[in-house]
Amino acid sequence: MGKPLLTDDMIAEAQKEANWDKHTEVSADRATGQIYKSRRIENTKRGLVRAKLNRLLVVVILLILALIYAMFKL
Repeated sequence: MGKPLLTDDMIAEAQKEANWDKHTEVSADRATGQIYKSRRIENTKRGLVRAKLNRLLVVVILLILALIYAMFKL
């Protein structure tokens, strides 16, 4: 599994008033102290990784099939 994009530690650190500027990718409302986690960004990144892994898996399977075909053809 990949590294989580937004961990509980990052959320707790971002909630401290002194660290608001350190985490610019975390949007928050200073008045209420609420932090909004963007699930769309996380899902998009996961989808890209899965698409790359799926392509790699298909290529590996095709290469294995080509190897098996070549072994029986000779």
